[in-house]
Amino acid sequence: MRRIRAFISSSMFELEYEREIATEVLTDLSLQPVLFEIFPSLNESPQEAYLEGVKDCDIFILILWKSLSPAVLEEYHEAVKRSKPILIFLKSLEGTEHRDEKLEAFIDDLISNKKGLYFKNTIFKKFRGISQLRNVLRDSVLNEISKFYKDPVHTLSKEEMYELATSIIRFTQNRLYLYQRTPTLFLGPRNYLSSPEGQYAYERGFLETLEKWINENYKQCDKELMYLFSGNATKTELVEKSLIMNKQYIEKLTERLHHFKNIEEKRAFVSNLISWTFLFPAQ
Repeated sequence: MRRIRAFISSSMFELEYEREIATEVLTDLSLQPVLFEIFPSLNESPQEAYLEGVKDCDIFILILWKSLSPAVLEEYHEAVKRSKPILIFLKSLEGTEHRDEKLEAFIDDLISNKKGLYFKNTIFKKFRGISQLRNVLRDSVLNEISKFYKDPVHTLSKEEMYELATSIIRFTQNRLYLYQRTPTLFLGPRNYLSSPEGQYAYERGFLETLEKWINENYKQCDKELMYLFSGNATKTELVEKSLIMNKQYIEKLTERLHHFKNIEEKRAFVSNLISWTFLFPAQ
């Protein structure tokens, strides 16, 4: 899986140490820092190279202090154009330090948003010392990373999702990775014991296709299945539907669990490698 890429934009000389700190923070968080000075040699022009880096990044980090170069400004506009999450860190001035007019104008326009520079995905922080930059950068990046892992928004109906999953399983050749909040493979179709047979036919079709794939492939060493689900959600389902009280259902559930556990053990014996991972509900 590709690591989250964070592009670091700033003056390369007046903020040399800050760029190093930013690189360390991102590396510690297992992100991939992208800086112009570590770009590999390319046939394209420097301008094309750094704009391509902004285009491919997941987070755009802008560090400012006393000056604003045309290249940095162009990188920022490219990030806005590409709707990238933007984290801006402004180093405070002390003593006789001053900013050039171009940077002052950029900051004023950014804060006042007179020219629409303040993009909606922008986070703006101030710092002075290296340790302060390390902290605010780390906190801001972690907050941004959390947005990458929010619960997905379902744009398909439940029936459409099951039909799509069934189709994917049917045509899968070697590797199959599945996640269900509650596992149809073990619990059975959602009609359980009481709903009419005509209900949730799409879920039964999904289950039959998945079982067929497992039975046909588990002895082959080049096949791999990972089936993940929530143990807590599964326990809640069993309790709320009163399934835990139905002796007949629990016997069938136990039988299914043992069946697939035996398949998992046979698989390990055949290949000497446990490639299938079943996460059974917590007891």
